[in-house]
Amino acid sequence: SMATIKEYELYCHYVAGLVGIGLSNLFSESGLESPEVGRRADLSNSMGLFLQKTNIIRDFREDLDDNRRWWPEEVWKVYTPDLKTFISKRPADKELALRCLNHMVANALEHVPQCIEYLKSIKDHQNFLFCAIPQVMAAQTLALASHAPARHTRAGRAGHANAPADRSRRWRTGRAHSS
Repeated sequence: SMATIKEYELYCHYVAGLVGIGLSNLFSESGLESPEVGRRADLSNSMGLFLQKTNIIRDFREDLDDNRRWWPEEVWKVYTPDLKTFISKRPADKELALRCLNHMVANALEHVPQCIEYLKSIKDHQNFLFCAIPQVMAAQTLALASHAPARHTRAGRAGHANAPADRSRRWRTGRAHSS
């Protein structure tokens, strides 16, 4: 469990931001991208953080069921003293879960301006696709997750082997928020 947003940011940096920084350096060193791409570690880091934060939001229930806690207490304790409240079927608890979920989504979306700036700096078409496709998929995931408390109350995740078929279909078609 992470107590603070600062710890959450640092964790995301180590597991994904450093990957973005390393890839940017490779792009620059290969000559396919300008040296500036490798020098802008802030932008590369944001690319990784956006993806990692999206994964953490998407995998909330699976992580909770496996006793992993990646959402920072500093955020979720604003809404409840117990993170498991968010998987309750009580309407009041669902509202708290939705507020916290949207708080986490907003935190992830803070990286979008830097991601766009990074993508604008990529000149090689294949590098652009390699970078842009996951970012667009992450944005779609957050759009579908936002205002979708059902993500907290069902086991498994969309497209995952243990996800119920009807839930997976609703998620892929953009109807995840309907019950």
